[in-house]
Amino acid sequence: MPENTTGPASGARPLRRDAERNRQRVLAAAAEVFNERGLDVSLDEIARHAGVGVGTVYRRFSTKEELVEALFMERLGSVAAIAEQALKAPDPWSGLVSFMERMAEIMAGDLGLRQILMFATYGRDLVAVARERNAPLVERLVERAQAAGQLRSDLRQTDIERAVDRGQPGRVEQAERLGVPLAGGRAPVVPRV
Repeated sequence: MPENTTGPASGARPLRRDAERNRQRVLAAAAEVFNERGLDVSLDEIARHAGVGVGTVYRRFSTKEELVEALFMERLGSVAAIAEQALKAPDPWSGLVSFMERMAEIMAGDLGLRQILMFATYGRDLVAVARERNAPLVERLVERAQAAGQLRSDLRQTDIERAVDRGQPGRVEQAERLGVPLAGGRAPVVPRV
């Protein structure tokens, strides 16, 4: 019978230290492999990369979908932390731009995450979970910048999310280059595809 694969937060018996260490190794290896090669890798490849047997992977995650979901939920926590930090910025515009840049960097560097967000084919609709959890935070960033007169009043959090999804890291005026003019009066520059 497989060991309990849930953590203490669920109220179930916690994993032994060595089992938790192996679980973390599998998660780290999966993150690296998914980031580099996307979601089409097998659990066998993840086990090899983690330096554990494939049985260890299956004891922790009975399917690849479970593993993908576990990693995705970790990422959601990171996104929420980035948004919360941006909301603490004294200048609403700087906070919004900082959030967009950091999210674009994450999206540009994580093929697996991009695939999850673009093609919701793993288990539950993880995209809906992400929107439910993070849309209110992004909306607060948008409303804050709009209240300060730094962001056009007709933009919504979905415009910001689309700009980030298509973006490249490290660009302050990224959204405008992607056809989402943020400040009033500036004409969009629509990229040619």
